[in-house]
Amino acid sequence: MEGAREYYSEPFFITRRALDAFDAERRDVSVTAPVSLSYLERFKSPRFMAFVHFSDPDHANHMFGSDSREYREAAMACDHWLGKIVEWLKKEGLYADTLIYVTTDHGADLHSHKHNNAPHSWLATNDPMVTHGGILADIPATILARFGVDLDRIEPKLIGRPLTGVAEVAGPVTEADWPATPVAFPRRKVSWPVALYHKVMRYLGLEKASDGHDWKRRHARLGRTGAPPRISRLETA
Repeated sequence: MEGAREYYSEPFFITRRALDAFDAERRDVSVTAPVSLSYLERFKSPRFMAFVHFSDPDHANHMFGSDSREYREAAMACDHWLGKIVEWLKKEGLYADTLIYVTTDHGADLHSHKHNNAPHSWLATNDPMVTHGGILADIPATILARFGVDLDRIEPKLIGRPLTGVAEVAGPVTEADWPATPVAFPRRKVSWPVALYHKVMRYLGLEKASDGHDWKRRHARLGRTGAPPRISRLETA
């Protein structure tokens, strides 16, 4: 694990042992992207995978809101640095043989600092095999399938299905698709600046402390009793 404290690795504390580099330090995109490029330069090979997370838009949304100039500028900064990574792939002669997936883990509530009811996302990719939209859970299934992983052998079964080939007819999410009780995760230690940030946000009314029933609300928002949330837009570049 490169440059990250142990508690930052949850829930990847097992996965990271099989990775050449695992770096979970929180940085601005102007730092994250160059660091990511340095790892790519160091570990590039005929077959590689890299996951790069730009958190600037999420932080800007929570601090300034989804309608703010800061939020838009954060998204544009991420787009700029994504372009730098694509330029590097082309310079190294790797772009034509590299599948790129750009997405988000959630959306943002309109006119808000939160994403309590924003399950919709989007996917931009150069993967010619991606043919249709779906739900967020379909994205990891798509990537695993494109890496040659047999999804039927994964336990527990994935909720999502690959976004390749003929689209499956979306049906309601059944009771069996979701755990009956909250999934238990180890409590993650946070640094005092992060804890202070959350306390200030709650004091200002911009963030609500979670409670024991929060998981039920999340299940309801994700469509436990209805149709699964759909990826609202699918772009192919």
